[in-house]
Amino acid sequence: MPDKQALYLQLGYIDDVHEVFVNGVRIGLSGKFPPRFSTAYNVFRSYKLPADLLQENNTIAVRVYDAGGEGGIVHGNLGIMMDVDAVPLDVDLSGSWKFKIGQYAHENIDQLETWDNIIVPGNWEDQGYKNYDGYACYALEFKLEEKFVKDRMVLILGKIDDIDQVFVNGVLVGQSGEFKPQTVHERSNSWQQLRGYYLPQNLLSSSEKNTIVVRVYDGLQGGGIYSGSIGLISQDHYIQYWNKRRNK
Repeated sequence: MPDKQALYLQLGYIDDVHEVFVNGVRIGLSGKFPPRFSTAYNVFRSYKLPADLLQENNTIAVRVYDAGGEGGIVHGNLGIMMDVDAVPLDVDLSGSWKFKIGQYAHENIDQLETWDNIIVPGNWEDQGYKNYDGYACYALEFKLEEKFVKDRMVLILGKIDDIDQVFVNGVLVGQSGEFKPQTVHERSNSWQQLRGYYLPQNLLSSSEKNTIVVRVYDGLQGGGIYSGSIGLISQDHYIQYWNKRRNK
């Protein structure tokens, strides 16, 4: 049986805007519905299937808006795919996060309810922020079982375009070089690197909500947490994952 945490729903190209639901839960969005219409007709869509949503029998629903010309799921291969390089997470944190553009967006973290929703992973340009280059901030509040609090954990954030600075419960846990535009030129391949940040012991809580804040700077095209596994894995499991990859 395939690893549920490694499954993706591939939907090809959809004209113009759409959102995708699995068993009643939205797992993906491309473009922007009216009144803030933004087309994403030329974006090839593949969405992470959250393991906790999958059942023996599943229902996929795709809601579409077309502004003219062709409409709907127009072409491309459709199916369920498996990412053979996926990190085997202990806690999957993919899905709907909060999002706000601007260099100082992180200073408004106490007003999360006013932020936009965005699907992670997925380029922000494909989710209604077309042609936006610059600063933005992601945030997620989540609860955690006590068994993970006691373990040494690693935060996996997939791949980020271009550079990032990450805080967990207000503590800086990692960044891809100095957080300034110049770093994009100094580390031109940072957008291709898997983010894995080791968390200090006792940083996570099981009695209160935990908060992840990811500041991002994008210099050109794409933008944001765009692909890969998103969540938490124990340090032991993370080491095992890399050992297996090295031995392939």
